[in-house]
Amino acid sequence: MVLDHCRAYALSFPQDDDYIKVCEHEHDARCDRCELLPTVFREIQKVVGSVDCSAEERNEMEYEISQGIQSIQSWKAHLLRAINQDAARHEVLENLDTQSVFIVMDWAMKFLPRKFHESQSDWFEKRGIPWHVSVAMKRNANDETEMLTFVHAFETCNQDSSTVLSIVDDVFGQLKEIMPEVNSVYLRDDNAGCYHCASTLLSVFQLATKHEIELKRFDFSDPQGGKGSCDCKAATIKCHMRIHLNSGHDIETASQMRTAIESSGGIASVSVTVSSPQPTTKSTPVKWEGISFINNIAYTNKGLHVWRAYGIGSGKFLPWSNFCRQGGGPFLSSTNVKRVPVLKFLSRLSKPSDKQSEDRF
Repeated sequence: MVLDHCRAYALSFPQDDDYIKVCEHEHDARCDRCELLPTVFREIQKVVGSVDCSAEERNEMEYEISQGIQSIQSWKAHLLRAINQDAARHEVLENLDTQSVFIVMDWAMKFLPRKFHESQSDWFEKRGIPWHVSVAMKRNANDETEMLTFVHAFETCNQDSSTVLSIVDDVFGQLKEIMPEVNSVYLRDDNAGCYHCASTLLSVFQLATKHEIELKRFDFSDPQGGKGSCDCKAATIKCHMRIHLNSGHDIETASQMRTAIESSGGIASVSVTVSSPQPTTKSTPVKWEGISFINNIAYTNKGLHVWRAYGIGSGKFLPWSNFCRQGGGPFLSSTNVKRVPVLKFLSRLSKPSDKQSEDRF
C-alpha cells in the first residue's frame, strides 16, 4: 500500500502503543499523483533560489513559500482527520434504533438584534444574542431517520462548561418528556473549549444517569467538519425569523427571538427555551492530563475508554477513581419557558403541512 494512502499509519501515535493501529500490509507502493505535490514544492523552491533579487526579497519569498507549504500540509491533515472522525458519526447513525438518540450540539453565531425600521445609529455597538442549537436524531419503526431540534436562547451568558451542562440537562429532560422510551444517547460536538474539557466530559455522564439515560459515546469532530446538521437547522431558523422581522416586528431580545421562531405556526419539531442570565458558579477544577488530544470517549459504569482518533488502536481505559467525580451539574435558569408536550420527531423525508405545524405548536 502507498504510505500516503494509509489512514491507520497517519493517525497512529507512535509514542503510545494504545493509540497505534498495526498495519497488515507493507508501505512499499508508490503513487504518481501523491508525488506531484512534493515535486511542485521542490520546483517552486528551486526557482526562487535562482531568481535575481536582493537577499531581503529572497528571504521574504522563501518565508511565504514555506508558510504556504505548511498551510497546504495542515489542510491535508485536517481533511484526513475530519473524514476519520466522520466515520464515528456514520457508525452511530447505523446503530440507532427506536430507543436511542444521537445529539449534535453547537453554539450558533450570535444573532444581531434587528428592528423592522432601523436607523444607521441603531446598527452600531450591537451585542449579539447567544443561542445554542441541539439536533437530536433517531430511527422510527420504519427505519427512517427522524429529527428534533432544541434551541436555547439567552439574554446573556458565558459560553462555558457550566452553561453547556445546563443545556444538556434541559435537553435530556425534554427528551424524556417527549420520548419516555429513550434509554441511550450519543453526543457529538466540535472542539470548542466549553465541550472539550474535563468538567463537561465527566459531569455529562452524571446528568444522563440522573435522567435514567445511558450515555454511550461522546465524539468530537475536527474543527469545521461534522456539525452540518446544526448549521442547516440554524439557517432554517434564521430564514423563519427574517420573515417575522419583515412583517413589521423587532427582534432585540431572546424573548422576541423565541416569538419570531414560533410565529406563523412555528417550525416543525423545533423546541425553543429562553433563559435568563445564568448564575455564576464556582467549581473545583478537575485535572485530566492530555484531554486536548482525546477525540472519542465511550462511557461505562466503571470508567471511560478513550481514543486519540476514531478506530485507531485499542485505546486507554480510565477508571472513575482517576477523577474527582462531578455532581449533577448546574441547572438551566429559565424564564417564560413554553413546554410543548405534543412535540414530535419529524421524519427527514416528510414535509409537514401548515395545519400539522399549528398542531405541534
